[in-house]
Amino acid sequence: MLAVEDESRLRREVVETTSTGSWEWVVPERVESGRLRFEWSPKLDIAAARMAGPVTFRLLAELIPAGGEEPRSLGAMFIEPLSPLAAYRFGAADLELRDVAIGEKVRLRLDPPGPLLLSDVRIVPDGLYAAPVILVVFDTLRADGTGFDGSVDPTTPNIDTIARGAWTSSRSYASASWTVPSVASLLTGLVPAANEDSKGTPLGIVPGSATVADDFRAAGWSTAAFVANPTLHAGMGFAQGFDTFFTTPYEVASITLPAPVTLKHVLPWVAKHEGEPFFVWIHLLDPHDPYMPPDRPRGTTPFDPGYTGPIVGDEIHYLYLGDRPSPPPRDLRHIEALYHDEVRYADAELGKVWDAFPEELRRRATVVFTADHGEEMGEHGGWKHGPALWEPVVRVPLMIRPGEGRPRPSIAKDLPVSLLDVVPTMLELARVPKPGRQLDGIGMFDPRFAARKSLPAITMLTGGPARAAVVRGSSKLVYFDCENRASDPDKAKDPESWKLAQRLRARLPSLGSFDLARDPGEAKLLPVDAATFGDDWRAIETAVAHTRSGIEFRLISPKQGDAIEVELGELAPGVLAQPMALETDDELRRSGDRLLFSREGAGDVDGFLLSGAAPRPFSLTLTSSTGCVELVGELRVKLVAGAAATIDPAKLPAGIPRFETADAACPGLYVWRADGQRKARSQAEVDEERAKLRALGYVH
Repeated sequence: MLAVEDESRLRREVVETTSTGSWEWVVPERVESGRLRFEWSPKLDIAAARMAGPVTFRLLAELIPAGGEEPRSLGAMFIEPLSPLAAYRFGAADLELRDVAIGEKVRLRLDPPGPLLLSDVRIVPDGLYAAPVILVVFDTLRADGTGFDGSVDPTTPNIDTIARGAWTSSRSYASASWTVPSVASLLTGLVPAANEDSKGTPLGIVPGSATVADDFRAAGWSTAAFVANPTLHAGMGFAQGFDTFFTTPYEVASITLPAPVTLKHVLPWVAKHEGEPFFVWIHLLDPHDPYMPPDRPRGTTPFDPGYTGPIVGDEIHYLYLGDRPSPPPRDLRHIEALYHDEVRYADAELGKVWDAFPEELRRRATVVFTADHGEEMGEHGGWKHGPALWEPVVRVPLMIRPGEGRPRPSIAKDLPVSLLDVVPTMLELARVPKPGRQLDGIGMFDPRFAARKSLPAITMLTGGPARAAVVRGSSKLVYFDCENRASDPDKAKDPESWKLAQRLRARLPSLGSFDLARDPGEAKLLPVDAATFGDDWRAIETAVAHTRSGIEFRLISPKQGDAIEVELGELAPGVLAQPMALETDDELRRSGDRLLFSREGAGDVDGFLLSGAAPRPFSLTLTSSTGCVELVGELRVKLVAGAAATIDPAKLPAGIPRFETADAACPGLYVWRADGQRKARSQAEVDEERAKLRALGYVH
């Protein structure tokens, strides 16, 4: 199928006819009384059209009976005049069908003859009024930025009205801390790793990954997306499954385009599909920095009317980079008020569209409202989003308002939810068959939902060392690979990102947990829970496995223990050692064919990856004077001081082991073969994408 973009930047998936402009379609079902609807456009030869001037085209529609009788006319439509400056201008066709049998054909042809483009062809029976599904995403919206989740300002009166009688979550989490990987997961129902390369760089939605739009379209629904964030463009795969797709230009000016630029396309599209089953994704960008509501004088907001200080809302990026000192509380309140006023503006513009929908559509529609991520506002010394996985960044609002006659989720609002769960939940509410493809989320009507112990790991793998978090009940395990500098941005090419990566080391804990029930502000880092650490650490290993290829070593000791020192000998030339989860007290040192690995006595996890050369058998010796190690994997042996074992890489198991360490008398040393081989983009592609993201204020 071909995709084209018309003069208003609406992208459509189309079928192109031959140069004669004729197209025949076998009617797939009997139609007693209904409508044939589609979008159509001639395809112009621009050079010839400019010479000939504007052209009026007529589209003729006929029904060809299966028995060989004469065709009968279904009508004619016109596009006039088609400007020689535009390759495509689409018109909407709505043709009456009566007593049409299976096997009869609809023929469409252009006059004057020429290539014809057709999009979103469907049959709509008379009397049908289906229940559509509308997914609304506000970019960069903290959970506490909504009225239904406790905003201190009246930010979302329209969404709060829609949410009356809806199910809302007080503990819903994005899958990642910035837009591209988070939205890819939201639309596919797959963890970020499914759409990342071997360096953890998000690729958008990779070819071959189906989206929820594909699922709806396979069930016969029309699909459309109207997206204000320019990073979510068709080139990154975000148009996958959508018959109609709009996004703002991928350029700096787009970041400040207000909601109406995107929303102006919604009502015309919905009007053409009223009564039909359709899925629409609306994504508004207004809460994203700079915090400058377009309908207010610069730097002012009625949410903080008495403010006379210097903050106007465009300082946030400088605070993010550490180029300005953290503001005092009075200025911080004004920043919050400006941010909330941006949310209010997006809500008001969305409300205008919602109020313009026909009453029956509003009653029948299932509405899902959420955000791709939140925003830091000075908590833990950080600003904006991306680098960190603190609660203000990864906890997002989630509201599900089923259409009339549809059930509400019955789960408790404080049960942890992942945005990965949105795809199966929307399909369940729409009564669309569950897709045969893998989904990493669980639908909220699935009995397995309440039995889930923890959410899939939340990750951030770009712009510095790997970061991950696992939410289990009221506990949150956090991990930051602080001593691994291999993934730091290039200081010469990207000095801002490099500087930000260095600041992370002063802001983020390397490993530990938070009790969110007692400590919602994540002020007190706790030791890991030995009883659950094995499972939660395995979730983190799974989330980053696609970025690692070689032989993995992990020393797992969630309880306090002796300092441990291990020596690997007889290593092949060219073998590289890359640390993982080491801290400043730990050491990884190569000397000739030997590698020394030492870990201090803290209860945690420490490890490294061997890569870069064809593996050969090597020795492993416990050289510390005290303590012991339980070697798990190829051999199940207990090593005491001075004891050695031989590791044959060819015999190592592939895949991440289960880390069963809660009652271990000795720390477990797990060894396995990692096969992460995902293709990475070329350096030129990476540099180009990074330059565009940096220009838009996305510096990670």
